[in-house]
Amino acid sequence: MNGQALACALAASVFLATSGFAQSVPKGFKKLEGASDDVASDTLARYGYHVRSNKTAWNRATKYWWNDATRQCLLVASRKHVVVQVASASMADCDIKEAVGERYGGGARNINAADLQGLSRSAAEARLNQAGFQARNIDQSKGDVTYMWWFNGRQCLAVTLANDRYELVQSMPLSQCR
Repeated sequence: MNGQALACALAASVFLATSGFAQSVPKGFKKLEGASDDVASDTLARYGYHVRSNKTAWNRATKYWWNDATRQCLLVASRKHVVVQVASASMADCDIKEAVGERYGGGARNINAADLQGLSRSAAEARLNQAGFQARNIDQSKGDVTYMWWFNGRQCLAVTLANDRYELVQSMPLSQCR
């Protein structure tokens, strides 16, 4: 995909990121997977992201990108200067400190985990965002299955995501999300 086509695809996804779905990775940014580090860096910077931290382990370099306007943290991992993963990350990963009451306070409410099971990812995450949840951890290392932890300051949820659906959702002890 050339740079102009990538920029056009991302323009629509940035709208989604700023319209209440900021905790999900904008779909256009997933298209950075397979692109060079330079293209990913230029693209993220163009959309208001800046690097907050770097980690290197084995042959994988991970950068955490923060956007002040959307208050979103993205993880961008690469191997041999090619992006292999773009995922939502927690504010803590971007080294952003925020008081629990400041973000979660008035709008935070508990949610019935069973109500999310079977929903599409976008529908479930819209409900989670409305209840003040943030994605705390995302593990996409198991192939077609993604494991996610969501937290709103009052409730911790563990999610198993397969085929773009919330297959299993369980309430967990708060200590699992902190």
